[in-house]
Amino acid sequence: MKRTIAITVFSLLALSCETEESAVSTSPQNNLSENSTLVSKLRQVSQSPTAVDDFIDGSNCFAIQFPYSVAVDGQTVVLDSDADYEQVRELANGSATGGEISINFPVNVVYADYSEATFATQTAFDSAKTGCTGSTELSCMGIAFPLGIFTYDSNNQLAESFDIGSNEALFELLADIESYDALAFEFPITFNTTDGSVTIESNQQLEAAIDSYTDDCLALLNPGPQPTVSDYLTDGTWYVSYFFNYSEQTAMYQDYDFTFNDNGTVQVTGPDSDSGTWDISSTGEQAQFSFVGSMLDALEGTWTITNATETLIEMHRESTGVDPEKFLTLSKN
Repeated sequence: MKRTIAITVFSLLALSCETEESAVSTSPQNNLSENSTLVSKLRQVSQSPTAVDDFIDGSNCFAIQFPYSVAVDGQTVVLDSDADYEQVRELANGSATGGEISINFPVNVVYADYSEATFATQTAFDSAKTGCTGSTELSCMGIAFPLGIFTYDSNNQLAESFDIGSNEALFELLADIESYDALAFEFPITFNTTDGSVTIESNQQLEAAIDSYTDDCLALLNPGPQPTVSDYLTDGTWYVSYFFNYSEQTAMYQDYDFTFNDNGTVQVTGPDSDSGTWDISSTGEQAQFSFVGSMLDALEGTWTITNATETLIEMHRESTGVDPEKFLTLSKN
């Protein structure tokens, strides 16, 4: 049935080609061949993902194929899937010496156009990066497959309809779009976005959907540096929402507000004013506080950070034999 429908859709175009050469420009509704802007955006959507490992390979020209391994400050990590990227990030972010990531060669890579290559040395790898023009992918959105396709070739007076089932097939079809006088999607289609899916009825709606979600998609693919505990503390003011020292003593400290400054000083306002210093270890695992006055003595010392978000910092101190076990939570005002 689909093939019959396709021939019907393109029959007027095919008939006019026999009688008038200029009539080839009369294209079916939603002819994708006429919309180079949308075609370019769809290539970004359907290309092979290359951004996911940019923090490792330093290039959005290609992505390294699994399995492979890297070394972070001398510690080897074997990557078998996307889930292993997080371990590499954690080691690099927690490193006190810069967290340099070294790739163990040889590696296989896949370019944005789905072509592949193998590099046996760092020199060959770097040369390929230098000679490559990067791509800006939009892989966190895309068309739901299978996708129905209508095409027409005026030279052979041939109209076809068929389904494609992957981004790679769509990318290859778009790369060959000049071979067709007309190419159209079988609408409606389902378009997956960064926060769900929408139903698309035309090329215009499809391009609008891509434009609408491009910024969100790029933010997901290129999140940039993650905020640190220091970033959290220096944003706004904080108060003691929980303190345990032999017993819960939150009420003694909850009326104090703490302002942590970028220069390592802290200002305290409340029942009494105070000042002091603060520091977060390079690994983000420990916090140290010191105050001038005596009313906050119980909060001084080195704490192990057990949980940190932009609104909550939870800390713990083991018993030292002199001091008891303590728990401290700071919450953002």
